[in-house]
Amino acid sequence: MLRLALALCLSSATLLVAGDAEPKLPPAATAAVDALQRDIAKEYTSYRSAVQKSSERTAKELQRAMTDATKKGDLDTATAVKAVLEELNAGKLQERLESVERRDIDLLGAAAPPEDVLKAALGKGDWILDRSGVRNLLRFDRWTKAEGDPSAHWTCTVAPDVAITLLSGIRMTFASPTLAIDTEFVCDMKSDKLTAPNGWIIRHPTASENLPATLDSAADGRFRGAGRRR
Repeated sequence: MLRLALALCLSSATLLVAGDAEPKLPPAATAAVDALQRDIAKEYTSYRSAVQKSSERTAKELQRAMTDATKKGDLDTATAVKAVLEELNAGKLQERLESVERRDIDLLGAAAPPEDVLKAALGKGDWILDRSGVRNLLRFDRWTKAEGDPSAHWTCTVAPDVAITLLSGIRMTFASPTLAIDTEFVCDMKSDKLTAPNGWIIRHPTASENLPATLDSAADGRFRGAGRRR
């Protein structure tokens, strides 16, 4: 009797384990999942390789910018670029930018291109271009985009000879032919500012900050304008 009871218990336990197990996929479904895994692994390897190559190019540009700033005696800019270079070399800059890109995708889905997020953010309030302590007011409005061209970027003129072009949900260029400047800014969603490899920052002004006038000329190699209060 004891043996029969023990056998029944073991039989019941076996049935319970079998019932809890996930159902086995048919061969065709298993093959499809395996193919997906291989595709993801292939694309991820390609992606990591692209990020590595881009990181190496960026490191060279940052090193060059830091060297140029040091030669000119602009130690504040050199220090700012060095901090970004160290973040890049540690892999933290890439992780931060990847997280922002994922956030753009999560926010937008397929509803709108990622650059619309940055366009909307720049359209809210005044901004300050801070060039190592030299500040100028920026207002991003009058955005234009080529009609009927899905690859066209949003562009904006914030001053004579200064053109802004949005490249993605976090990247934009700041170009001035007269100043021979064409630098890229990257937006940090956490701090709500944009930074460039040369140490420039585009940020919101503080509540008590004395704002300079809007950028009005680059003809003499400087942005001019009398200061004003907010």
